[in-house]
Amino acid sequence: REKPVTENDDKAYEKTGRYLISSTLNNENYEITYISSYLTIQRREIIIQADNKEKVYGEADPELSYTIKSGVVLEGDAFMGNIYRVQGDNAGTYDIRSNLTLGRNYKITFIKGSFVIKPIDIYVKTYDYTKVYGDINPSFEYEITQGELLNGDILLGGVSKEEGETVGKYRLVSAFNNVNYNVILTENYITI
Repeated sequence: REKPVTENDDKAYEKTGRYLISSTLNNENYEITYISSYLTIQRREIIIQADNKEKVYGEADPELSYTIKSGVVLEGDAFMGNIYRVQGDNAGTYDIRSNLTLGRNYKITFIKGSFVIKPIDIYVKTYDYTKVYGDINPSFEYEITQGELLNGDILLGGVSKEEGETVGKYRLVSAFNNVNYNVILTENYITI
């Protein structure tokens, strides 16, 4: 919508839009013909980038923040809305998103960030075993020596062995399967 603007009419320039520039020029010695023109006020561009954050599974979320990468917010203007992360409590990577706005006079480009939940390190001790060729594998026992399971979690899976059934020495390996825990197994073997 066009809005009339006259000389020294500073208030009229405060919002984005297309303004008709009019004239009040007058001189009794001249016949003045005024050719209309326009002033277009475009939106001010602001580029915002979310700061990447991380925590360990079970910890409280750190406060989210962002950085203005390009553009200037004029005095008296302020952001409305907030930044937030995609919900989820398990270890993994979640987007940091935004619904920030500065109103109609700004165009905001938001660069999303990453929120990483890291698994807890759990140290597990197992033992050395032997068996006779052709026998089934024994039950591989283990115990947690360092680290803590949270929220009633259990370690799914267990200890397994490297592939192979001929006579020889095989390393015991982790067959645990829980995204929230990084199981670090002691170095033990089964000898056939």
